[in-house]
Amino acid sequence: GYPKVLIEAMACGAACVVSRYNGHEAIAHDGINALVCGFDAESISEKIDMLIENDDLRSKISLGGRKFAEEHNDIRKILQKEVGVIRNLGT
Repeated sequence: GYPKVLIEAMACGAACVVSRYNGHEAIAHDGINALVCGFDAESISEKIDMLIENDDLRSKISLGGRKFAEEHNDIRKILQKEVGVIRNLGT
């Protein structure tokens, strides 16, 4: 599916850390609009520490995420895509 919570967090300006999961790869670009990590605690902790310790990186990720959300997730476009998917389910 499409990770709406991730998009919502980005739109709010949160600096996001996301796992390598299907659906995220089209949205989360490591070091640009999110930090991408593995599923293990060490990998997650490493990325969170990077954001805590580096104000410039945290700002870059926050701004990059917000920009991505604004440019690629207009509610009208998303709604049209979802309606199309739902209509195609019956065929």
